[in-house]
Amino acid sequence: MWHGGSPFARPDPLTVFCVLIKRFVVVARRRYAEFVASLRLLKAANVEPMLATILRALRVEVEKVLAERLAKQHSTARNQAAFLINNYDLVVSLLAERGARSEDSLHFEQLLDSIKAIFVEEQLCVDYGRLITYIRQTEPMVVQGTSTADVARADQGGMEHLLRSFQDTWQQGIESINRDVMKSFANLKLGMEILKQVLTQLLLYYTRFLDLVKQVYPNGAPFAQHIVSIPTLMKEIKQISRSV
Repeated sequence: MWHGGSPFARPDPLTVFCVLIKRFVVVARRRYAEFVASLRLLKAANVEPMLATILRALRVEVEKVLAERLAKQHSTARNQAAFLINNYDLVVSLLAERGARSEDSLHFEQLLDSIKAIFVEEQLCVDYGRLITYIRQTEPMVVQGTSTADVARADQGGMEHLLRSFQDTWQQGIESINRDVMKSFANLKLGMEILKQVLTQLLLYYTRFLDLVKQVYPNGAPFAQHIVSIPTLMKEIKQISRSV
């Protein structure tokens, strides 16, 4: 029997399901935002308390559908966060365009900020997860005021390995972040904003890492020649930020 391609071949059910889900999300989030904006613009004082209750209940249900059901269709926490950011941003933008900023838009703005913070951490963990884990595990040992014995517990071999690895890959890592972030968001302005947040957080993590190096080696690390300077990193980040 011939199993070659055919214009009448039966489509993959999973592919059809994913397409339908995407179409539903696009329509649902836009209809929700437009519906809320229309009701808010009525400004009918006599029904305001009842309207507020209805819209609050509707908002809860929309949030549940997005966060607890549709976001779960994505396999990673990073992609789930990106999905929610795209949807919350559309709701916030539509309400603002309609001149209907209210309790609803403020709620989604707060959600948007919290999910952006999650995305930033998840994105950095893709390329710099080991560095971030090392920082979080080592800082309690070597913060100022701890004993020499505590400082000696720091994994000095791991510190050198991470520093050498960062020197070898930091430029490729930043370029990878740039590609991943910008293709994750339909709104270019939003993508640029989040890219800057991710790169700024990377700079902060690396600064914390260098602080650990200084505390473990107060007289200078024997592998100091492999340190990428903060000004060098900042210069690259600024160039990436301007180029997108």
